[in-house]
Amino acid sequence: DPWQLAHSVQNKFYRSLKAGDHYVAVTLAESFLKSIARKKSARMGAASLNFNGETQFKPKYGETVVNDIHSFVSPYDLGPEFAGQARFFNGQLIWDCACLEADLSGGEARVIAEEIGSILNSALSRPPVKI
Repeated sequence: DPWQLAHSVQNKFYRSLKAGDHYVAVTLAESFLKSIARKKSARMGAASLNFNGETQFKPKYGETVVNDIHSFVSPYDLGPEFAGQARFFNGQLIWDCACLEADLSGGEARVIAEEIGSILNSALSRPPVKI
């Protein structure tokens, strides 16, 4: 039963993490990624979001003003259909996202991004989220 196996593996990882082994997931991740890349049979996920925390940049350096800090996610055919990278800068959450046109049209991606932005804005005390 695949669900019983998944539950068993999850429990073993959870116990290991609780015991202080913070690298236990790396052993599974490497073999999982190699298997997916070799077989090209599955995606690594439907969506992903990487959060980089607060940037170390200042909003102003002498006469130079920094308005936003952006980074880019490179989507590929085995990765998630919708990928994003977020960070805080100057009191705002800035979020960049990307997808492959084979997976989502620009309009579909925009609708997803706006919906996620709306959810994030409702959770933040200082909107708006910049996309």
